[in-house]
This record gives sequence, structure tokens and C-alpha cells, in this order.
Amino acid sequence: MEDYIKIEEYINNNANDANGIISLRKKSPLAGLITLVCGIAVLILSLKATLGDTAKMSLLTIGILAILTGFFMAILTVTAGKSKLTYKPTNAPMKHYKRYINADDRQALRECINSGDLKALGKVRIENSTCSLLHVYLSSDGQYALMQLTEYIPHSFEPVTHVAAFDAEQARLVQEFLK
Repeated sequence: MEDYIKIEEYINNNANDANGIISLRKKSPLAGLITLVCGIAVLILSLKATLGDTAKMSLLTIGILAILTGFFMAILTVTAGKSKLTYKPTNAPMKHYKRYINADDRQALRECINSGDLKALGKVRIENSTCSLLHVYLSSDGQYALMQLTEYIPHSFEPVTHVAAFDAEQARLVQEFLK
């Protein structure tokens, strides 16, 4: 049995390469910082405005909650290590899909991935849960897809195909399959 690298390792190894077609960027903490600044503004407003006690306490509570939420959003975005995968030519974000494949169809899917010809992909059936799991990273514009089939070998899913990259028409076939 061949040793294949997992699709996540493939992405990490090839992302941001000068010749690479995908990029991996850290998510921006901007949303958290905006929420933090708005919370500070509401807090200052609640302290400076001449309002009734109920309105003042409500604004004070909203301001403190917004400050805490914005602070934690910004910190988690910076420290969590989550990154945004992007298809460079169109700058389209890529989304990760997982689909369980019917056991009778896994050989056909393997052949599709290994040959690079996805015409038979429409005959592959998706199930709720099986020992065969297909990982797909698809650009939101349907122009690029990465695929890898994994199988459950106790106690985890291990790759049984190489990572296959598809663009243009082949990626559209992948997009249709995932619907």
C-alpha cells in the first residue's frame, strides 16, 4: 500500500508557493477590533449622556458586552491559527467539503481521481456514513478543486489516493457532484 500525504499537508506544503495556485492567509482580526471600538464608544456614551437610569444601565451593559466580545474575537482570530484558503487566479475563497461514499462506488471514485477524468463522477453515490470519505476543497466560483479519498483504517481516516487538482470544466463537475 502506498503512502499518501493528507490533503491538509498538501495544502500547507503548496500554499503561498511562488508558483502555487492556492494561498493560505491568516484571517483578519478587523471584525473583532471594530466591535471593540463600537463597544468603547457605547460605553463612553453611556457615561457622558444624560439619560435615565434604565437607559444608562442598558447602554453600559451593551458597551461592556461589545468590548468583551470584540476583544475575544480579535484575540481568537490572531491566536487560533485558522487561515483562509484562496484560489489565486480569481481570488475566490475555497470551502472544505466532506462526503461519505457508497462502498460499492469507491473503486470507481478512485479511478476517477487517479485518471483525472471525472465523467463517471455522477454515478458515484453519496451516503450518510461509510468507511470511505471524500475530502474536497472547492473554490466558491467553481474554477478549482482539490480532491482526495480516505478510508477508515482503525482508528482514523487514511488517504488512499493522491491529492488531485482539477480546474475549469473538471472543477464544475466536482461542484455538480457536491450539490
